[in-house]
Amino acid sequence: MNALKPLNHKVFLASIALLFAILACGDGFGEVVEDYIKEAPQTDDVAGLYNLTYYGVSQDSLDDLTSSSIQLYSDGTCLLSNIPMHTDLEETYELTGYYSGSCEWEVVPMEDGKDARLGICFKATDFVSPTNCAYLLKHEEEPFRFVFRFEKDPYTPYVMVFTATK
Repeated sequence: MNALKPLNHKVFLASIALLFAILACGDGFGEVVEDYIKEAPQTDDVAGLYNLTYYGVSQDSLDDLTSSSIQLYSDGTCLLSNIPMHTDLEETYELTGYYSGSCEWEVVPMEDGKDARLGICFKATDFVSPTNCAYLLKHEEEPFRFVFRFEKDPYTPYVMVFTATK
């Protein structure tokens, strides 16, 4: 009977390790496929105030996340406030400053094909970032959000997520 105690302990520890491995390999910001917007929403439904809710690029020199926001207006104009700007380095992205100013926005296809996902593209002078377009997402009754991905890999940690305050 005593011979089984170490085995049970090892099985328990292995089970816990497996559970953590499964959780660590979770979807991250690869998002559930159903969350991607594939049919064009009404402009009024997307318009509103979006706050930066996740910043996975770099914590170096980053000010308070709550000060970064994007106001989308129904007429296709927008106001960017304190948006982190980046330069693309070989292995990472470097925060180069913040941008505030007016812009224009539109919902556009982000990919070709039958499963084309939609995103929001921003046009603003002097807005420098590896991407000016973000995937548009919505999960059931939750507010819209959009994800700026700096790499094509959907599991990249290099993302900025803005969520509507509606």
